[in-house]
Amino acid sequence: MLWTAFKEAGRMFYLHKVLGHCTTSRNDRVTVRTKLPEYSFRTFLAYKHILNFYAEDFKKYCPKGYLRYALLGMYFANLGGVKGEIFKILLKAIKIYPLGIPLAFPWALICLITPSKLLLKFYESFIVSSGIKERIKKLLTR
Repeated sequence: MLWTAFKEAGRMFYLHKVLGHCTTSRNDRVTVRTKLPEYSFRTFLAYKHILNFYAEDFKKYCPKGYLRYALLGMYFANLGGVKGEIFKILLKAIKIYPLGIPLAFPWALICLITPSKLLLKFYESFIVSSGIKERIKKLLTR
């Protein structure tokens, strides 16, 4: 999937191996900031772009990967205040990976019904801390 972006970019740059040895636990890291509610709309837009841009590649090579990104896209759509996009993401995810209905449909309902602050607490306390997120990743990468 990355080759599509490289092909469209036209230019590629080499980054030295030393740049990869940066710390990942600071509070100003991008990965930490994207989980915060203040940045949720921007994160949703990033997921939406990935889902739209790489839909054909996901469909051809890894439909389960599309579902994994779609679940996070639904979550950030709720936090970002664009609940109307959850249904669109769900329909496209079901079209690309029909076997994911038992996982995607209940999660979409939870994202549609639950208020964003409650969903944030639910996600942090139940999904992340109990290890369900890792089990879902294992299930979707088989």
